[in-house]
Amino acid sequence: MESTQHITAMEGQFTTLGTIEQPLLSSVTTNVWASCYGRMGFTEDRYAEGISLDELDFPEAEYVTNPETRPYFLAEQPELVHSESFSGRYTVAEFTVLDAPAEYGAVRVRVEAVHCTPETADEKLRVGDEITVCLCTCPEEMRDVPQVGVKYIASLFRWVVRCAVHGTEAEYHVMEKPYTSQYNADGTRRETTALPTIQHTAEARGIDEVSADFWQTENGERWENWIAFQKSQRNLFYVTPTAGLQMLPVFQGRKASITEGREITREEFQNGARICVVSEELLSKNRLTIGDTITLPLRYSMHKADTDYISQNQFDFSPLNAAGEAYDVFWEAEYTVVGAYRVVEKTAVYGTGELPRDLIVIPAASVEATDVENIVSFGPMHHTTTSFELPNGSIAKFDAALRTAVPSVEELDISYNDNGFENIMSSLRELRTISILLFVIGVAAAFLIVVLLLYFFIVKQKKRTAIERSLGMSKAQCRVSLMAGILVLALVASVIGVGVGSALLQADLLNDTAQLDAEEIDMTFSTWMQESTAVSISETNVPIGVYALSPTVLCAAIFGLSLMLVNQSLKIEPILLLSRKESNWQ
Repeated sequence: MESTQHITAMEGQFTTLGTIEQPLLSSVTTNVWASCYGRMGFTEDRYAEGISLDELDFPEAEYVTNPETRPYFLAEQPELVHSESFSGRYTVAEFTVLDAPAEYGAVRVRVEAVHCTPETADEKLRVGDEITVCLCTCPEEMRDVPQVGVKYIASLFRWVVRCAVHGTEAEYHVMEKPYTSQYNADGTRRETTALPTIQHTAEARGIDEVSADFWQTENGERWENWIAFQKSQRNLFYVTPTAGLQMLPVFQGRKASITEGREITREEFQNGARICVVSEELLSKNRLTIGDTITLPLRYSMHKADTDYISQNQFDFSPLNAAGEAYDVFWEAEYTVVGAYRVVEKTAVYGTGELPRDLIVIPAASVEATDVENIVSFGPMHHTTTSFELPNGSIAKFDAALRTAVPSVEELDISYNDNGFENIMSSLRELRTISILLFVIGVAAAFLIVVLLLYFFIVKQKKRTAIERSLGMSKAQCRVSLMAGILVLALVASVIGVGVGSALLQADLLNDTAQLDAEEIDMTFSTWMQESTAVSISETNVPIGVYALSPTVLCAAIFGLSLMLVNQSLKIEPILLLSRKESNWQ
């Protein structure tokens, strides 16, 4: 019973998660020479071809939770603040050119307006500052565009290293101007002629002239939206829709766990309940409590696990769609906070982008709108966002069936993590086998003792039976005479045995031996034991009926065997028993 209950308990504590990732096949780097930076490399990564989730729905697949590829939604919530600094990447400023462009496009300018500056900037621009703006990272034809006395607008990045070409202590480089990064649901770029779609290249960088009516033009509206996006990044929060908290590897691997409130149940995930779990830091930073509601207006959908930018608390996409317009909110609802989670190793989890800071987890079924018109980035399958849940102990069977049914998965990296379930269960099954053998041996020993007692109490008492019958006792009285003693002995012995067994089961000594020592169980792949050297198992729950069943079965067996043997003796006439030689009685 103890072994079976421990196995059942382990089944409830463990989950088996499978993750899919498209491996990097090659990287193609395009080099551009920039006088101040030197050689600039723009790298395009090429990954193995992915698969659709429909292909994973083959007949032999038995999922606990079906495969999912989770996007990161972004909710703009000005009423909340991040636990860590989030800010725009660039300073957006207007400036008037003071001198004609120098070598490689460096110009001396006076700052006329500063629309936004990253919170993390070492030095913030102010109106009236005279700075050097360099266009060396822009296309060559852009370097001669600035004209003295003309006002321009640009996204700027402060280059703090002394420029060997221009001799300035610090100069500002021109970065991307408004572009679009909208994707279709199949991962292809949304076609457009309104804006450039090339990002992180020289072609995406440039300046625009600010005319008298600039802010009333279409281009001016795009710059307004671009500036608003840079400002809003401190109020953008990652939201991930999922079918289960255990589908996120950091939760399944116990790198994060619920510490306040409760988890979202499977039923709530399936029914699309409008509830969420948030980080402890977000909860305390905003003075929220379990049970409070937060509004989540979902505006952007990132179908890319960009771990580099996630770890840097930055967003690397454009807020403009293919038409050059700002994205509309595609879903908005109030969610009740039911739990808060804590990350165990924050440096490892946040520093590698395995989990975004202040991530809000919601049931995927609660989002009743499509994000197909709001996809701002798209990337390959990644192990942090593509996963499925299997029944415990089914990894080998599933993997063999998967590779037979979907041969293309050979090009993908598929990983399984059961937190050491197979190793632990192997040890528990061995313990159960040993306990079964001990139980069988115990029953056999008890049976042999009963047989021995019956031999002396019943079989060896045939002469006594003959004498009692000769003295006028009935068969019923003979049965009582022979069987009463052994039945009383059996009843007293079984009650004492059950009492002693119950006391030992509750004793500390037995509880100590009921622990699973780490040396007996292979815990190599388990995060179940973080600090202790032994896994404590809850006390065995023995039903009350077992205490009554044991003596009942024992006494019933003795009664039945005794009655059968006595009846055999009673079938023989007393005169025959008494006429036998004395040696027959020995």
